[in-house]
Amino acid sequence: MRTLAAAYQIDFSNDGELLRAHVTGGDSAMETLTSYWTAIAEAVAHQQVTSLLVVDETPGDPPQPEQMLLFLREMAQSGLKGVRIAYVDTAVGHDAEVEFAEILAREHGFNVRVTGTEADARIWLPQAAD
Repeated sequence: MRTLAAAYQIDFSNDGELLRAHVTGGDSAMETLTSYWTAIAEAVAHQQVTSLLVVDETPGDPPQPEQMLLFLREMAQSGLKGVRIAYVDTAVGHDAEVEFAEILAREHGFNVRVTGTEADARIWLPQAAD
């Protein structure tokens, strides 16, 4: 039996080489996470951008380490490995989990930085190209 991802919304905006994806709603289930990241990857490919800013305001806790590892393996073929990704986690109290997720993502070939604010993400994105 396949479960459906909970309803979420992604608002995209494009600023040249940067695609901003603002994700709201949904839940913390792996199906939801995979679904919205797949949609984001498709938008990146369609718009041919080199930088991605994801502002995540979905409810719930980050995936457990073993789930994150499976997710990263699944996303390895998404086309996002060649894109600079700044991920803004707006939730409070997830510092250790999201830092671990960033380390895992980098170990799997993603050029990613997790921040707590969009301002910090926007500072990092141009520097990541150097």
